Amino acid sequence: MRALFLVVILFIAPAALAQETYICPMHPHIHGEEGETCPICGMTLVAQAPQELPAKPSRSKEGDQPAVQISPDFIQALGVTTATAQARTLAARVQAYGEVVPSSRNALALSMRSEGWIIDLAADAVGDTVNKGDLLFTYYSPEIISAQVDYLTVAATESRVERAEQRLRLYGMEDKAIAEFKAGGKVIEKMPFYAPFDGTITELPIRKGDYLQAGELALGLQDFSQVWVNAAIALRDLPLLEVGQQANIRNPATGQRYSSTIEFIHHVADPESRTGKVRLSLPHDRGEPKPGSYVDVEFQVNPGARLAVPSQALLYDRDGAYLFLDLGEGRFQPRRVETGVTSEGYTEILSGLEQGQNIVTAGQFLIDAESRLRSGMSRMENMSHGDDRGESMPATGMEAHHAH
Repeated sequence: MRALFLVVILFIAPAALAQETYICPMHPHIHGEEGETCPICGMTLVAQAPQELPAKPSRSKEGDQPAVQISPDFIQALGVTTATAQARTLAARVQAYGEVVPSSRNALALSMRSEGWIIDLAADAVGDTVNKGDLLFTYYSPEIISAQVDYLTVAATESRVERAEQRLRLYGMEDKAIAEFKAGGKVIEKMPFYAPFDGTITELPIRKGDYLQAGELALGLQDFSQVWVNAAIALRDLPLLEVGQQANIRNPATGQRYSSTIEFIHHVADPESRTGKVRLSLPHDRGEPKPGSYVDVEFQVNPGARLAVPSQALLYDRDGAYLFLDLGEGRFQPRRVETGVTSEGYTEILSGLEQGQNIVTAGQFLIDAESRLRSGMSRMENMSHGDDRGESMPATGMEAHHAH
């Protein structure tokens, strides 16, 4: 029975191929007679050469992906236009978001260098602002007292005085406290600690009367007059940026705009977001923008002459970008490409295309649909042949994508 079925098919096929076929330019799977219209879009059906449907996609010399052959009438009906890939000077913008963080250059973590007790606490709450030279707290430390006694004992010997003063600094005495000690000529039991710069208390784990060991944190101080902006940049855009480059920053919460320059480009990318980080500095004017908030960052870049194509020529799927090459004589081939920056309607092509190649800029969606349709027919034919051999042929390349 199966052999008889194949004989009937082979007998009927030549007659069927002799008949002219009419299809819809927008929906190639719609067939009909001359003069009929498509029931989906209403377009008049156009003639297609019988040998082209369902013609098997051909392999071109230009690449491994299958090329699709389309008749001139069909190309005209699709409204296909082409352009030549060539180098263009692209002026583009790199846009990113930035996180506002305190500057670590303006931060102090005051840890004790000797064990002792907090006697008086002048700054007693996180958020308190202090000025340079303001008293933070007083501290009683037997080791600091012992170092002062040694200093007074050896005051007559200059070399020993220098070593004794170094010991005072080693235990954490500040310059101002040492000057007061020298002027008074007697031991200071309640050792004062002063603010080294204007700032805000960010950490205060101590209370009056607390006992602290050497190395334990007493107070955190931050100068918020300047803040940093860490901008997350797509890895493909990172090579376009350099230290000193101008940046425009906008605070979306207030609409306020700032100007800054890149201070530093981090050497390690974020493995989760796949972005690089660049650092900018901003004045923290009247508390804005607040650390922990996000701002919009924009860089004007000029990557120079780069191979580019009209952005409208590109198609996208889950694997990235691709376009169609015009191989001539009605043949079109899908080509996977890697894209770069986009500027004024053109997109940079990093790989997958060479200068001078012709590409489709309009009608590629319908060519893509035709390519998928014919790839599907080809796979069905291969599966049918595979049944005869007891196996099926898998789809490869971009055909495998079309199979999804």
